[in-house]
Amino acid sequence: LSSTASSSSQKKEPGLMKFTTSSYRNWTYDVYVSFDRTTNKFVSDLYARLSAAGVRVFKDEMEPRSGDQILFNAIEDSRISIVVFSRSYGDSKWWLKELEKIMECRSSKGQKVVPVFYGVDPSEAGAAFAYREPL
Repeated sequence: LSSTASSSSQKKEPGLMKFTTSSYRNWTYDVYVSFDRTTNKFVSDLYARLSAAGVRVFKDEMEPRSGDQILFNAIEDSRISIVVFSRSYGDSKWWLKELEKIMECRSSKGQKVVPVFYGVDPSEAGAAFAYREPL
C-alpha cells in the first residue's frame, strides 16, 4: 500500500497551475491583464495560451478611457491581475488609475498581482512609478 501511495503522489501533471475559486468568493475571471498597446503582440500570445489552458482571462480590447466602470468591475471580479510593465505603461494616467485599482483590490479583496516586465528592467519601472503623484 505505501509503495502505491508514494508513486501516485509523485506523479504531477506539467503545465499551468489549476485555477480554483477561493472559498469566500466566486470570481468572474481568473486573470485580468493590464497592459499598454506597445505590448499587444506579447499580451495576445499570453491571452491565447492562458485561454487554451482553460483560464478565464479578461483582456481589454479598447483604447483606455477615463472612468470606464466596466474595466474596474472586471478588475474587482478577477482573482489575479497580471500587470505588463513596459517603458510607456506609466505615460498614461488611465493605466496608472487601472494600476491603482488593481492594488486596491490586492489590499481589500486579496487579489494576487503578478508583475511582468516587458522590455524594461524592474528597477527602472520601480523608479518611474515611485515618484508619481497619487491619482
